[in-house]
Amino acid sequence: MAEKRRTPWLTLILTVACLAAAFAVLIQPETIFDFGFRASSPSFVTVFTSIFLHENAFHLLGNLIFLVTAGSIVEFAVGRWKFGLLYLLGGAAGVMAHWAMVASTYNPPPLIGASGAVAACFGYCSVRYMNVKVPIAPGKGVGIWVIGVVWAVLQ
Repeated sequence: MAEKRRTPWLTLILTVACLAAAFAVLIQPETIFDFGFRASSPSFVTVFTSIFLHENAFHLLGNLIFLVTAGSIVEFAVGRWKFGLLYLLGGAAGVMAHWAMVASTYNPPPLIGASGAVAACFGYCSVRYMNVKVPIAPGKGVGIWVIGVVWAVLQ
């Protein structure tokens, strides 16, 4: 009997949303100022819209590679709705941490990026699957937590 393949639909939707936002920023760069989180004038809406915007291709691809990797694992482990909640709350927590650090700064730039959301997903994976080895070369693997550390260093 063939194994049924599952598709991480929400992970794919979030990935497409980030890619669509990237094209919006390319076409209209002021999108960052309209939908990025501004600590000087915080908005509930931009807490969430900011996690779909990225500064450049490296920032976008870095987050998307780790989102697709960790997001799929989390989506399969806890289900689509809980994964979506983890993603949004992780992103919001990252925005709030940023706000707490720069709120008293004069005119800080808008915050954009899915790093807080991706960090929540990788944190979940690192704790739940701490002993799982991720293959990095034939016959060689490292703990998933090591991949999380690599992601954090890249941030």
